[in-house]
Amino acid sequence: MTVRFGVLGTVEAWQDDSLLALGHTRQRLVLGALLLDADKVVATDTLVERVWGDRVPLRGRETLYGYMSRLRRALAGTETAPMREPGGYRMAVDGGAVDALRFRSLAGQARAASGADEAALLWEKAAGLWRGPAFAGADTPWFNTQRAQLEAELLSARIDLVEARLASGRHERVLTECAARAAERPLDEQVAGQFMRALYRCGRQAEALEHYARMRRRLAEELGIDPSPALRQLHHHMLTEHPELDPPAGAGTTTMASTAALTGPTGPAPTPAPVPVPGNPVDATSAAAVSDNPVAVGAVPDNPVGVIPDPTPVPAPRGPEARPVPRQLPAPPGAFVGRAHQLDALDGMLKSRDGVVNVLPVSVIGGAGGVGKTWLALRWAHERLERFPDGQLYVDLRGFDPSRSPLPASTAVRGFLDALGTDPASVPADAEAQAALYRSLLADRSMLIVLDNARHADQIRPLLPGSATCVVLVTSRNRLDGLAATHGTRWLGLDTLPDDEAREVLTRALGEDPVAAELPAVATLLRRCAGLPLALGIVAARAAARPGFPLAALAAELDDAATRLDALNTGDLSADLRAVFKTSHSALDDRSALLFALLGLTPGPDTGLEAAARLVDLPVPRTRALLRSLEAAHLVRQHTPDRYRMHDLIRLYAAEQGHALPTSAQNAALRRLTDFYLQAAHHADRLLSPLRTPIPVSGPVRDGGPSPERRPDSSPDSSLGSGEDRLPFQDATAALSWFDAEYACLLGVHHLALVRGWDSQAWQLAWALDTFQWRRGRLPDRVAVLDASLAATERLGDPGSLALAHRLLGRVHVSRGQHGKALGHLRRSLALYVAAGEVAGQAQAHLNLALAWEEQGDDEAALVHATENLRLRATLDSPPREAEALNAVGWYHARLGNHRPARDHCEKALALCRAHDFQEGAAFTLDSLGYLAHHSGQHAQALGFYHQALAKWREWGDHYQEADALNCLGKVYEALGRYAEAHGAWHQALNLYRDQNRTAAVERVTRHLRAGARSEARGGG
Repeated sequence: MTVRFGVLGTVEAWQDDSLLALGHTRQRLVLGALLLDADKVVATDTLVERVWGDRVPLRGRETLYGYMSRLRRALAGTETAPMREPGGYRMAVDGGAVDALRFRSLAGQARAASGADEAALLWEKAAGLWRGPAFAGADTPWFNTQRAQLEAELLSARIDLVEARLASGRHERVLTECAARAAERPLDEQVAGQFMRALYRCGRQAEALEHYARMRRRLAEELGIDPSPALRQLHHHMLTEHPELDPPAGAGTTTMASTAALTGPTGPAPTPAPVPVPGNPVDATSAAAVSDNPVAVGAVPDNPVGVIPDPTPVPAPRGPEARPVPRQLPAPPGAFVGRAHQLDALDGMLKSRDGVVNVLPVSVIGGAGGVGKTWLALRWAHERLERFPDGQLYVDLRGFDPSRSPLPASTAVRGFLDALGTDPASVPADAEAQAALYRSLLADRSMLIVLDNARHADQIRPLLPGSATCVVLVTSRNRLDGLAATHGTRWLGLDTLPDDEAREVLTRALGEDPVAAELPAVATLLRRCAGLPLALGIVAARAAARPGFPLAALAAELDDAATRLDALNTGDLSADLRAVFKTSHSALDDRSALLFALLGLTPGPDTGLEAAARLVDLPVPRTRALLRSLEAAHLVRQHTPDRYRMHDLIRLYAAEQGHALPTSAQNAALRRLTDFYLQAAHHADRLLSPLRTPIPVSGPVRDGGPSPERRPDSSPDSSLGSGEDRLPFQDATAALSWFDAEYACLLGVHHLALVRGWDSQAWQLAWALDTFQWRRGRLPDRVAVLDASLAATERLGDPGSLALAHRLLGRVHVSRGQHGKALGHLRRSLALYVAAGEVAGQAQAHLNLALAWEEQGDDEAALVHATENLRLRATLDSPPREAEALNAVGWYHARLGNHRPARDHCEKALALCRAHDFQEGAAFTLDSLGYLAHHSGQHAQALGFYHQALAKWREWGDHYQEADALNCLGKVYEALGRYAEAHGAWHQALNLYRDQNRTAAVERVTRHLRAGARSEARGGG
């Protein structure tokens, strides 16, 4: 009997079509901890650590033994079960029977696929294995790491770059996407350039020029800078209608040949519900090809042409894996009161649609902010779940978010496609095509779609299904009359609660006796809240949190704010809620109130615990207690452990409170926050790149904040009374994770430093972000941050810092193939280093100049600079840097065909790296030796070198170098005639190059793949 195991969701097991009873969550997690290591022995202590983390029970091993015994009983009668082995346990299971391993196998096949259609179908099948978050319910470091890795792999196949689509002439398809991205990133000049080109090619030259004018004004007002030379040149070309801006001829055509080939020799299998392949033209030919294609609906043919067979096939998913059933509704409101009339009205609106053919039921719940529109929608939806067996979709459209722009419809559509199980690689880049795919996926489903907080009708239309089998529920403060005109929507206006229902809100929260005992105070509370549900909820929470306090005290407090509370009857949202927030805010102690106000000034989307502690200048334990009080008052929410977020309206009120503080207090708090992020980022960078020459950072290290100099066993400042304020990372892996979590906040703080004129902090943050941005391939962000910081660095008047800034900018321009810009910055850097007499800086500038000339294909010029780098390094006492210089000289000799001096230099470099434990230098040198072996005809040896280097890049999370190593591996595999492995390596490299916006590399690898496919075809496959 076949058993399949699932970890992409809750840990489950199926025997044929039957779900096996595996016991409670922790017992399931024991099984999950074994499944990723299918048929391998996992040590007992390792299993205990995986399952419990640092919360191991007193008898951890005994508990584990009991779980194993019960799992064996649950799997009795199957061919697989946990087996006791010397030192641990082994799950005797084929990798193909575990969905996560099956997902990875399909991903490998997709990357190795010879055609885009074939790859898309394989990616679709791989993504269809997911039922929810991997290892759902698990919360230990090991499971969290595995979940993050698997989810990163799920997203690894991304859509083609907008730049690539523009280059292929598909400007009309990317226009909507460009517009949305330009709105989200108004200071990103690359995004602006893409949007302008898309507009121009669509015949909208005037709008393109208008967008440039807006961009120029915004850059001047917010950053005090002019547009970049590239953007100015693009503007000039548009004014002169330069032919360079014309789209390429004949681009953007597609074919169904590879899809038709997948039907296999036995002919098409009947399919009940064909799934269209996104990106193919919708005509009779393509429709027939898709409907006849068993892969398109999730079935794998026995011998599909051109598909590499999986060595461990498992049956096609059935039951819960066949088609995801999203359950996105937030939890129903716990204290919901009344609204019986409105609930009946919603039922009536939808019932009135019965008998009307092909008309989508759409209802809009409208009313003022805080009146309870979302609560009503969720209450109605949760009570009628049985009407929507195919699931529920939910999105907050942020139509009235005071701190963020409304969510673009294209972003919401993309989120729905993910929820419906669509493989990211199959999603077209064009927003209209995505909306069409979304409607296709809903065509035969009975689903509820809740669109919360909509701003206008245009935000909703792309989210409406095309099928009357679905129901749409919208909430908005606007009437959306345009939507009523085009789609016949029904409007349900929502008013404040009547007195009896408002009284019931307080009675349920506080109890009947306290309410009955203080009727006059309750009357005052009800009168001041004026039936607004959000106001009632906050007041009830305050009263319930202090059960010993008389309600009269709270009522008197509200009366003191009579002029503000009267605004509750005006219908003005900000005035209505400000009075309620004021009463909750006034109940806070001084420290909590100060923290609340300061949180409103922070530039990031959320705030970590350590950052909040620095913001308020208190130790972490005290800050955590203050945040608990804010949580209790419903003023902040801990959305992930030790990370706090405010509701948008509360954040607006908090910002008002923050701006009301003395300017000196605001500046001091934000300076502390900036210094925290600077010190932490600097320390994290030192862990990622310990041999990188550090720069001095601004700001004192005090109050237990992050300090690169603090020893792990040292005590914090005595004012803290605890060691908990130390940094949350002690090694490179943790530092990389910290950068990932804090990246948006770091960019926000960098922008804050620029706006406030904190030039040192702005430049030093840009430097501290450089290694992370390099490893993660965030090259556009890297350019933007360094460019924005250059003027600040110039104002500092420090030649060394300015030289370093120019060198970093030159290096990133090398990676982006912008030779002229690279040489300009690097030559300026070298001149500054020479003037300052900084020999180490001169050496590094020469090394970067070598890279620039290599990128241009001039290896002789590159060797000249590399040799000068080695000469300078030999005068300095830095063996690791000397090893780096030796490797560079060896590398360029190898590229010029001088194999003997190349080998001599590289072998000396490798010995020096290993003698001084310079792991990063060793990885680069192994890469050089791999190149040398490959070009000397020693391909097997080259594979060994490249695989060693690749393992290091992956261990360090260096996606940039990982891409290059994979590209080189593909060439070696090709030379060995191992074409499938070559294609697999190149497809992996191609995905990484695309993510990193490395256009030239994308073109090179694409040519390799095409040439390899032709060679393989000529050789008979």
